[in-house]
Amino acid sequence: MTVVWRILGRALPASGFAFAAVVVTLGAIHRLAEGGAVSEQLRAAPLVLNAFLWCGFAALAVVRHEPVRHGLRTPGALLFVLASVSAGLVVPPAARAEVPLPQLIASSAVSLAAILLALGSLGRLGRCFGVLPDARGVVTGGPYRIVRHPLYLGEVGGIVGVVIAAPAPRNWLALALIVAAQLGRARLEERTLRAAFPAYAEYAARTPMLIPLRRPRRLSADGRAPAAPA
Repeated sequence: MTVVWRILGRALPASGFAFAAVVVTLGAIHRLAEGGAVSEQLRAAPLVLNAFLWCGFAALAVVRHEPVRHGLRTPGALLFVLASVSAGLVVPPAARAEVPLPQLIASSAVSLAAILLALGSLGRLGRCFGVLPDARGVVTGGPYRIVRHPLYLGEVGGIVGVVIAAPAPRNWLALALIVAAQLGRARLEERTLRAAFPAYAEYAARTPMLIPLRRPRRLSADGRAPAAPA
């Protein structure tokens, strides 16, 4: 039974991520089929990158490491569902909708930057990726040198990009919900990581959680943060 649950625990999220990748890919194809206008290409570009992101989620859901320590799974699962539903609530501007070109360029730029950040973070996270707040390892390199949860920052930024182009009340609500969900997931994950890896507390003390408001401090050769200059 344990083996069955392990297989389902990998297959179910991987299937969901793969389905999302197909849906997003079809959306990108639909945009590009609208005649190749610049506005439609601007809308399609983030969708193409987003499809790669979902494919990455699907692949890593299958090959991820076994947890070193399990976190609070019920609230973690509920927050993951909330984040997923919130993302599903987001409605991009309709095809051929009259969106001013500067607004559309800003939307695409924010979305592309956010998704590239998410892709880079996912690549750095690798097999430590997880859906639930379990501890599989500590990653502190790459984007994780700047903030502790760059993947969540990238996902939220992608929604911000859509809101710029389509600032409807429904999208603002979805943005608020996904921010709350990702903050909750980050706190649950950190609770588990602190318990599993005592050194995580030092990393957290020198690295911002989501917004890089302060400059991260580099570790010395012995793994400790260097003392501030007098």
